[in-house]
Amino acid sequence: MRNSSDSKDIIALLNTLENKLNHTVFNGGFDTLLNNVEMIERQQKQLLEKFEELNAVIYEPDNGLFSRIKRAENLYSDEIKDLKRNVVEMKDWRRNLEDEDSGALVRIEKNIKILDDLSVWKNTVTKAVVAALGTVGLMFVKTIWDFISNHVVLK
Repeated sequence: MRNSSDSKDIIALLNTLENKLNHTVFNGGFDTLLNNVEMIERQQKQLLEKFEELNAVIYEPDNGLFSRIKRAENLYSDEIKDLKRNVVEMKDWRRNLEDEDSGALVRIEKNIKILDDLSVWKNTVTKAVVAALGTVGLMFVKTIWDFISNHVVLK
């Protein structure tokens, strides 16, 4: 009996092994996994190559981005210094102008008040001159009338 029990156990064991071997992992699963890993490795190598190219473009001592910027700074350093000095001078000029503007605004307000007062005075003087000229004109007309009426006889 032992023999049949052992053979049943062996058959059960073989069936279990067969089921496990028929599992998706053994049916191309490892191949797919291996292909995926190889594809990832290729992409990482491509990414590393592109990164090295980018690194060379940026950091290359002769033609890299940083070396070109440094050359441009050295080439135009005098102009940059002049521009910086001009900017500082313009800031100082503007600050002084703003300080002067506060005083200038007070002077402008005083001048506007003076102009308003002069305008009122001008209007008053104009009215007085017109009145005086009107009076002188009427006196002249009266003098001519008196002369004509006393010296000239109309028949």
